Amino acid sequence: MATKFCVFCGNPPELKNKEHVIPEWLIELTGDPNRVARFGVNFQSNPPKWREFSFDSLAFPACTKCNEDFSVLEDCAKPVVEAMLDHQPLIESQISILLDWLDKVRVGLWLGYLYLDGNPQGIRPQYHIAMRIRQTDRTVAVFRTRGKPPGINFCGPESPCFQNSPTCFALIINDICFYNVAGISVCSRRLGFPYVVPKHLQDNGKLEVTSSGGTGRVMRPVIKQLMIPHAVLLHQAILPGSFTSDHAHELWNAEWVKSRSLKYGCAGVFVERNDTVHRYPSTPSLDWMPSKARDFGEVYPLMGSLVFTRLIDDLEEGAKLSGKQRRRRTMANSAKFRKIHDAILRVMRPR
Repeated sequence: MATKFCVFCGNPPELKNKEHVIPEWLIELTGDPNRVARFGVNFQSNPPKWREFSFDSLAFPACTKCNEDFSVLEDCAKPVVEAMLDHQPLIESQISILLDWLDKVRVGLWLGYLYLDGNPQGIRPQYHIAMRIRQTDRTVAVFRTRGKPPGINFCGPESPCFQNSPTCFALIINDICFYNVAGISVCSRRLGFPYVVPKHLQDNGKLEVTSSGGTGRVMRPVIKQLMIPHAVLLHQAILPGSFTSDHAHELWNAEWVKSRSLKYGCAGVFVERNDTVHRYPSTPSLDWMPSKARDFGEVYPLMGSLVFTRLIDDLEEGAKLSGKQRRRRTMANSAKFRKIHDAILRVMRPR
């Protein structure tokens, strides 16, 4: 990219530093920091080939102060991830920290891959990490795997769809897999919370929405496309940070909403498992952990299929809200992206 920017604030880096979007503590926890890993496919080469370099080199420009400020989140997330890898109980506030951290990693990978790929689509990032943590609904499906050596895998950032809009990705750490989805009203409506309805996507990327009051009733499944065997789903409704009307304020101050929230605009965490949906306990619980593990050879291509399907669906939903010219261009790109996804999935499937 022509101009370097801080992955946290988007400004030219002050007192230049480097941010590891896959944090150093996690790299060290899962193997040799200098090990060579694959980071998707480089479609700029001819023919396309795997992009390979060390995990430790996946670092991008950041302001020193921004990096120091966000180290607080890393310090909070580290014991949560370590507890999950050790199959230990967690409390609700720790699950909320995990969701914040997944927001950070997902957007960090998005910005990082724009650097790695030279931004071939000419995307001008409208937001950076500091602007996207806890700004929209988020859900994570948690899987346990077996037959996988310690390490890190992820899926999503290599997709040109993800470069347009980083709405979901998968992160596999040792035997725990996270499939993370974020977006406006992903889960709020079916959790009974107030939600917003997208109406029109302007050419400048601004989304016009209307707000609706919640039903006060949980509907299952919370996300119809995520009825996945042997997975536990963790949901959290969020009042979009860019939507702060008096009407939204009134809806989120309703007693039913406040009694089920961690704070204004941030709902409690709800866990979906064994055909039930309930609020995650505030006392230590293993409600986050799936009771059964699946073979890694099954889970890895499943993650690819789930991520790529979601990315295409989100891209095409955005196209429906756009003007005619943008809609036609997006749908043409969608057809190209599907072919790229198919090629990546063929590589991911066990032979």
